[in-house]
Amino acid sequence: MRGQKSTLLLAAMVQGEGTPIELIERVESRMNKTIGLAGIYVQLERLKRSGMIEDREGKDEKGQARRWYRLTADGVEYLRSIELAQGGISALNAGIYGTPGQIGACR
Repeated sequence: MRGQKSTLLLAAMVQGEGTPIELIERVESRMNKTIGLAGIYVQLERLKRSGMIEDREGKDEKGQARRWYRLTADGVEYLRSIELAQGGISALNAGIYGTPGQIGACR
């Protein structure tokens, strides 16, 4: 696993699946910092290949084709390992992206 942006994207999925734009908005609203779309699709593809996330295609409420991304069990385990490694001081424990109980509920 590489990079802070990948970890932030995974953490944003604790709230549930999302499109790339939705995931970026979650990260940016919590960090009060613009991270932009540059490289997001590459990051999502890497996470997918590594088994941390999965995607599904469908249409939104307007009938436009969209792709949604969500955590897999491996992604949840990775986030748990970060949480344990940081001794409970992680952004997840601080409630930025959810509580540890929410992480366990992701599937």
